[in-house]
Amino acid sequence: MTVKEIIAEGLAVSAGIGLTAAAIALVSGLILGTLAALRRSRPADQLIMVLTTFFVSMPSFIIGTLLLLLFAVRWMLVPANGTMAGGLILPVITLSLYPGAYITRLTRSSMLEVLGQDYIRTAYRL
Repeated sequence: MTVKEIIAEGLAVSAGIGLTAAAIALVSGLILGTLAALRRSRPADQLIMVLTTFFVSMPSFIIGTLLLLLFAVRWMLVPANGTMAGGLILPVITLSLYPGAYITRLTRSSMLEVLGQDYIRTAYRL
């Protein structure tokens, strides 16, 4: 096996994990950001903002280690080895948490800005 083949094999796995994490981050970020904006200053908004602040401020390697210890070692829900079936769940979740939290915060602030515009308030009263 040549170096080129080894890199190509690893790249395929890494690209799959990265694209899956990006898709999950985008979908979850848009949904949670919209929910937080529509429920402004309510418990759902406050919970979402606390969680996103936590995930944005915590390094990915710490979150990954915590997820691994909880879900693979303590509760044994997923395998700790990435080569086993279901073993890529934790890496995908770990990679999607930071961008998902960032997208959530960005979506919420953008929606709140638009919802405060005059034409939205006028349309809402009609």
